[in-house]
Amino acid sequence: MKAQVSIELLSLLAVALLLLILFNIWTYRFQSSTERDSTYFDAERVCSLLANEINTAASIGDGYKKHFSLPSKLINYVDYNISVLPSGKLVVVSWHGRETWCDIISSNISINTLNKGGNIIENKKGEIIIG
Repeated sequence: MKAQVSIELLSLLAVALLLLILFNIWTYRFQSSTERDSTYFDAERVCSLLANEINTAASIGDGYKKHFSLPSKLINYVDYNISVLPSGKLVVVSWHGRETWCDIISSNISINTLNKGGNIIENKKGEIIIG
């Protein structure tokens, strides 16, 4: 009788351990997915920030000048690259093999420097200058 109780107890512990392992795996996958999503949404935010600055400078016209900042990293300390493609009228943010892009209204853009941190954007006679 004692042997049967011991075997049943071990079986119950094995099932409980298996359920705990499966729960941990599911939780890890869910957390990883959430982190990927939050990084994507932050990249979209940074992309929109620069696109809005460019579109505002183009819309307001000659004489517009403003200081703006780009974050040094995306959420969860993810490094990223940001670039402007005037010929395609796009701002592109890329990180870890993924990317997102935003439309801009002007293709007449010159980029002297585009820093993570402080930047200056201005409109000189219809040309958008960043840097």
